Amino acid sequence: MSFIGDKIARRAERIYREVKPFAMYGIVVLVGYWLWPIVWPYFSRPEVLAVIVGLMAIAIINLSRQVARKPPRPNKRFLKKLFHTEPITPQHNPPKAAGGELGFMVTDEYRRFFADFAEFADTVNWWLAEEYVASRWRLQELPDSDVRLNVDYSHGPIFGRCYAVFRSS
Repeated sequence: MSFIGDKIARRAERIYREVKPFAMYGIVVLVGYWLWPIVWPYFSRPEVLAVIVGLMAIAIINLSRQVARKPPRPNKRFLKKLFHTEPITPQHNPPKAAGGELGFMVTDEYRRFFADFAEFADTVNWWLAEEYVASRWRLQELPDSDVRLNVDYSHGPIFGRCYAVFRSS
């Protein structure tokens, strides 16, 4: 699949994940609306109400148990790899030009900003690897130049440089 196809697939999957709960709740409400005239006479019976209250109590207890679970503790091998290994050398994959395939939409300000930050990841990684800092965090430049994150898509793409921030394992 092409790079554009991957981006479209990722965005479609994200939209699906965001819309799915609302669609499910909408379907439940719609079915409830249609079934309400049929089931209304049964709700006045005390035994039906007792069953509903019992099911809700079981659901609340199960949900509270799931929330109260503690996350698993990391094992010794994971902790050793996290704290006692050498940093990974980042494999930069910068975009060819500002805007990538949408270069015709890029203004001069974006091009100037894009050029000003050409060596940003190398400079940050050099500083992080310095003797006095000795950090294991690194930046790795990504090929994507559309930096739109959780914002409205009505104004089109926002161009810049994308970085992955990671800690060596």
